[in-house]
Amino acid sequence: MEDFFDVMKSHMNTVLEQAKADGIFGAKGEVYSFNEWPDSLLVTPSVLIGTIGGDVDYQIAIEHHNIGVWVYFPKWNLSTAMGAGPKLFRYVRDRFAQDIQLNGTVNHCMPPEPPAQFYEGPGNFTYAGKNYVGMLFHYDVKRAQSGEYTIGA
Repeated sequence: MEDFFDVMKSHMNTVLEQAKADGIFGAKGEVYSFNEWPDSLLVTPSVLIGTIGGDVDYQIAIEHHNIGVWVYFPKWNLSTAMGAGPKLFRYVRDRFAQDIQLNGTVNHCMPPEPPAQFYEGPGNFTYAGKNYVGMLFHYDVKRAQSGEYTIGA
């Protein structure tokens, strides 16, 4: 999984650079992949990318990962986040739509099928026991597997 997480992290860094250049954020912020999550969030924005769950079909060797991209705004209130939310939504949507195979590491990285939600918020989210204002983007990452495991009887 590390390979596609690296690509997702790179895409979110591009999103934050674009948002900073457009004046949405005063600083670029930080992006953390699943194996880098900090103990606390100090920088606005702080982006965490990780798994929420998933499925495996052994018969056809397909993995589906429900990936969360949490964007936290530690120093913002809800009204400030509401003003930035629609722009951030467009940046995230457009960046990932440009590379649905994450540089060839997966079959697809797409928003989940309705009625599942692509994004939540801006709203209140908890991380490491503290409440923050933020947004959550959901992605379905599908990847075919071959030769990585053996099915026994």
